[in-house]
Amino acid sequence: MNPEKRLRLFLLGFWVVPALVGTLGFRLVPSRISPDIPFGVLLLAQLIIWGAWGAWSMIIWAVGDRFPFERGRMLLAVAVHVPLGVALVTLHILVQANVAVLFGLGEPRGLESTIVIGVRSYGDIFVVIFCTIVGAQVAVRWYANWQAQRLIAARMGEDLAQAQLRALQAQLNPHFLFNALNSVVVLIG
Repeated sequence: MNPEKRLRLFLLGFWVVPALVGTLGFRLVPSRISPDIPFGVLLLAQLIIWGAWGAWSMIIWAVGDRFPFERGRMLLAVAVHVPLGVALVTLHILVQANVAVLFGLGEPRGLESTIVIGVRSYGDIFVVIFCTIVGAQVAVRWYANWQAQRLIAARMGEDLAQAQLRALQAQLNPHFLFNALNSVVVLIG
């Protein structure tokens, strides 16, 4: 399995950790709405909420591959990633609110109230999460490009050394032949 696929699988699995922490948090401080929710139900709710970030990670990664932050394309990348961030943060607020209602962890609200309260309560954290995923994708892309450039430089160095060796061999061969013939001429005389 190539490193990028392993990283994508890691991104999916990574979100299990905050789900476990969130579940532990609800066990330590139960929901005032439904304080008797079983551990398994809490874990499932948290896995859905944080697993959504795993799905968003794949989307962010794919968009980052299509519109990378690189010289000459920065403005386009920003123009694509900012609306994507707004959409995913809003979508995640809705996912979190609906999962909370579904599992008895939150109260139902209207769409506008859900979004406004979600932005106030979690908007900053979700923006940081989005930017961190984008930053990770940019860092991995930069590292892969750096490794490719190092490989190209190493191959060029190897090609240069081979060319220099061939040039030295070409210089030595005529001298060797000339010296050998010269020695034969001296011996004949």
